[in-house]
Amino acid sequence: MSPATRPEPGVPREVVMLRELHALLTSISSEETLRGLLQSVVQGVVDVLGFQMAVVNYLDDDGILEVLAVAGDEDAQRSMAGRRMPVQEILDEFELADEWGLLRFVPHDRLPADVQSTWVPDLEPIEGPDAWHPMDALYAPLQGPDGALVGVLGVDLPIDGRRPDELARQVLEMYAVHAGLAIHRARALEREHELAAGLRESSRYREQVNAAVTHELKNPLTSILGHVEILQDVAPSAPQLGRSVTSISRAARRMESLVASLLTLARVSDPQQQQAHESVDLSELVREARDLAAVQAERGEISLGLEGADRPHRTTGDAPELAMVVSNLLSNALKYTPAGGSVRLGLATRDDGVELTCADTGQGIPLADQPSIFDEFTRAPQTGDVEVPGSGLGLAITRRVVHRHGGRISLESTPGEGTTVRVLLPLDVRA
Repeated sequence: MSPATRPEPGVPREVVMLRELHALLTSISSEETLRGLLQSVVQGVVDVLGFQMAVVNYLDDDGILEVLAVAGDEDAQRSMAGRRMPVQEILDEFELADEWGLLRFVPHDRLPADVQSTWVPDLEPIEGPDAWHPMDALYAPLQGPDGALVGVLGVDLPIDGRRPDELARQVLEMYAVHAGLAIHRARALEREHELAAGLRESSRYREQVNAAVTHELKNPLTSILGHVEILQDVAPSAPQLGRSVTSISRAARRMESLVASLLTLARVSDPQQQQAHESVDLSELVREARDLAAVQAERGEISLGLEGADRPHRTTGDAPELAMVVSNLLSNALKYTPAGGSVRLGLATRDDGVELTCADTGQGIPLADQPSIFDEFTRAPQTGDVEVPGSGLGLAITRRVVHRHGGRISLESTPGEGTTVRVLLPLDVRA
């Protein structure tokens, strides 16, 4: 006797069945895979709802019902596993059925004489008008939230040998409703995972092609720059040649910088690329970046300040990559800050990590452009007559490195007033 029908002294049968139904639906909702969910569905019918056999026919995108889960009778499991049929076959059978709410009951005497069944239980019917016949069929259509059919639950061999009463039908119907919704969610989640996997594979392939092409560009660029240096030695005797060589050199240097940035982006985007996990003092990196940028700030008549770097602020990771984060943020702030402005670097250790702040009084970024500012090849709009050089990869690389280290990066900007970028990195708990 199943748990749903096992009598408990002093406890109404309705209470027992609903309690078991609640426990069953909770277990179904915890399943992550579609196949695991379907198996929970049929096993629950057998364990809880008073039937000795249950099968789920899953409806695929081609309109085919396939048996993906069977529980209970061993002969039924062997006979029905993997069975496929057009959905129209079972819809035609529904036309012969009595409607018990959502359920569809097909009495054996309404089936065509030539009907062939995959499995017929070895059952000797009991006496009485409500006796269950071996060829009787009871189905529960499983539907998504929009009412679309996602599968069909079939049950057989009621434990008491009788057609289910009104209470059992209502419980089975509630179970079918929740099972249909759970299948819809599981299928949507499975498709989402497939789409995400495809996007990851596409992204990985793009990064591989990007890295390969960029690497192939590096060697000819090195050769071009070598010959440019030779030409520069003879250029002073030919002014026109000198101007051409200077233009070639400038363009080649920009290409060299772009190639280097692309190679860096590919490296920090590769999940298989090994990363160091050493203790890193961000204070040292920030001080070094400030010292290297001091000349650029002085030439641009920009005030460069530093706060919080007089004491250690430790995180874990790859020191050269984290140094690149600081350098990129500082370089970007200086490029977009006009003469007379200021750039401030700040460090602070908080309960949730080490916070690095880079704030400037530059031109700022329009609100519409802020969501994409960390994307590849995205640059802040130019506001002056002088073009600000750059590839649009610095902030993209910075974000990849921060995420690679388990951190977060955010930006606040007001056009005409400036921009503040905050990076939060995990604390080095060993420090």
